[in-house]
Amino acid sequence: VLEASYREQTESGRAASEEELVAQAMKISQQEEDTRQRQALRQQQEEELQESILMDRMREEREREDRKQAEEAALAMEQSRLDEERRQQEEQTRVAQETEAK
Repeated sequence: VLEASYREQTESGRAASEEELVAQAMKISQQEEDTRQRQALRQQQEEELQESILMDRMREEREREDRKQAEEAALAMEQSRLDEERRQQEEQTRVAQETEAK
């Protein structure tokens, strides 16, 4: 009787201990999985941030290039206008000189 009682306590003690160990192992495994998922999420967010920064830089560079081209076009138009104005003045001067010469 004493031996059976001891065995029951030991076996149930072992079973409880095994259940606790399994539960603990499952908890640790879940914590590790949660950590991996958080780490993967952080990595994904970092990659998305870097991509966003790169896209912003590319957009800013494109805008700078567009402004530069617009400024160059405006300067070219102004130079063309000035050249045409100078040509007309020279033509008027030439015509006036020819008229005076006659």
